[in-house]
Amino acid sequence: MGVFSYFKNLVSRKPVEPEGQRDLTQGIPEDDPVQPTGGSVPQRIKIQKMLNSKALAYKNAIYRSRWNGGTQGFEEYEYNMAEIVQAEDTEGFVSRSFDKHIEICMKEGFKIGGDDPRIVRHIKRRLFEIFVNTGLTTKQMVRKIIRDTIKYSNVYIVLVRDETRTTGKIYNYHGKPMEPIAGIFFADPPSMTVKRNKWGKPVRYRQYIYNIGEHRNFKPEDIIHLDWRRKEGHAYGTPFVVPALEDIRSLRRIEEMVEMLISSHIFPLFQYIVGTDDYPSDDLEIQKVKDEIQEMPTEGSVVTSHRHKIAVVGAEGKALEVQPYLQYFEKRSLATLGLSEIALGRGDSSNRNTAESIDKAMLDRCSEINDIIADSITYHLFIHFVLDGGFPLSYETLPEFGFGTLDREAVRANENHQQGLFQGNTITEEEARKRMGLKPMPKAGVSGERALERIDIPKMKAEAEAKAALAASTASQNSTTSKNQPTNQHGTKATKTKLVKNVFEHDAGNEIKVIRNIFTEMPEDGFNEYFTKAMTGTILERVGSIATSYMLERFKEAGVDVPQDCTIIPDVLKNRLQSHTLRLLQYCRDNQKHHIAAVIDQISDELPNITEDINTYCATFETE
Repeated sequence: MGVFSYFKNLVSRKPVEPEGQRDLTQGIPEDDPVQPTGGSVPQRIKIQKMLNSKALAYKNAIYRSRWNGGTQGFEEYEYNMAEIVQAEDTEGFVSRSFDKHIEICMKEGFKIGGDDPRIVRHIKRRLFEIFVNTGLTTKQMVRKIIRDTIKYSNVYIVLVRDETRTTGKIYNYHGKPMEPIAGIFFADPPSMTVKRNKWGKPVRYRQYIYNIGEHRNFKPEDIIHLDWRRKEGHAYGTPFVVPALEDIRSLRRIEEMVEMLISSHIFPLFQYIVGTDDYPSDDLEIQKVKDEIQEMPTEGSVVTSHRHKIAVVGAEGKALEVQPYLQYFEKRSLATLGLSEIALGRGDSSNRNTAESIDKAMLDRCSEINDIIADSITYHLFIHFVLDGGFPLSYETLPEFGFGTLDREAVRANENHQQGLFQGNTITEEEARKRMGLKPMPKAGVSGERALERIDIPKMKAEAEAKAALAASTASQNSTTSKNQPTNQHGTKATKTKLVKNVFEHDAGNEIKVIRNIFTEMPEDGFNEYFTKAMTGTILERVGSIATSYMLERFKEAGVDVPQDCTIIPDVLKNRLQSHTLRLLQYCRDNQKHHIAAVIDQISDELPNITEDINTYCATFETE
């Protein structure tokens, strides 16, 4: 097939007309793939020809390097990008700054989310297809974008389109039929130039490889140009490392001078003085001393009279003090590169709080970079995937690419603040979740309630119901016990009744059985977390009360004064029953009623151990 036939077939093929390409007045069909959410209808957006800017753009502002092949109207960079490449390879500060920024940007990972799960799955499938075609994973793609953004403030993504290598279909974009993206590649930013019209709109991109003298042109629709710190009207972003290069050069020149100073004075100069003012020397004596020094071995020594003096001549404090200059230019360079002493491994007297405060500026810069990259990927790459999948284009259903929040301390502080406002009945749950960056709860009718209506009132109702149910069961049991065993059944004894070992276990076991029956007989609509918390607290309260009574009876029987510190009973109960009560709450949250009875039985099994702990505690005082 010839070239002409290929393009003829490509243009003649009918592109996919997704629902988003229709006129907005047509309405939404009943079988529309995107269902309205929250009563609102997603608006369809039609991609037409892109508008030109009415503001003029700069052209070829500065020429400093010719290695980009900036000819035939292609604009060169305003700065020498080769210096940045060389600085990364030779300057430790620059290399460390790049690596540190990349590490922070990737620290919290990234995610792809959206309201329509089918569109999200389609985008993930398309990214996997790109990996199959090119071997480039999504994480590698994101890391390359971050690296080029930090190094050059410019990223060039080359799009390869092929309908036969993907599941996407041909679509219309800015009035042109487009084949789906089958591959993503990256061009080295220093080798790329752009040709723009007078309004600043790119009309052609060119890559020029200087060492082989070859170039290649690209259409604007086949290049995604991401820029950072681009001045309005200019073609390229300005790398943030540019202001630091001159400071680093000054620092290195001063270091070279310090090296020369050290080389000049590292070996001392000795001055041999012969004679004094009272006893001057003559030429014969000076020549004799000179001959002796020249013939003296390296490790030898000299014995002289009082008329001879040997002095060491050095800088003698007359050389310029260079340390303040070194520190000044080093701090300037580090500040421009966004580095701190902590990032370089120089702890000195800094602690963790100091390190977090110093690195806050770097976190803010990396957050800005992540926001720019996420926005570019969403609106310059994902929009193509949505269209080639035949989905309607709408801002409400367009999936978003995003990074995790880098400043976790600020996030936690904001979450705690919003939680406090919600619990203080100042804002509703929907407002609190919105301020936290979370979506509203899916359950309808509760997101607009404050904590008073959502938590406090249901909790009080559940506690009241639990106490009422417990009181009713206890009254029924006491009535049966009173009929079977009246109070005066055994008459009056001359001695006290001896407490047996299982008195506590018997009474506490009866209370736990009552609570177990309440749990098992509770209907589904009254079974919630607040009721469970109330009943769990009732278990600890009732069992603790019986244990305290049992302990006091032991002290009274033994004739021992009650110790002032009687907190051993609550501590014993917490240690023995905490794990069981926590599991009880978890089963209630998961609505697993069939496990609740087993957990309550395990609580009953702990009663002998609690009895033994109480007896051991009481025995220590009875012995005394």
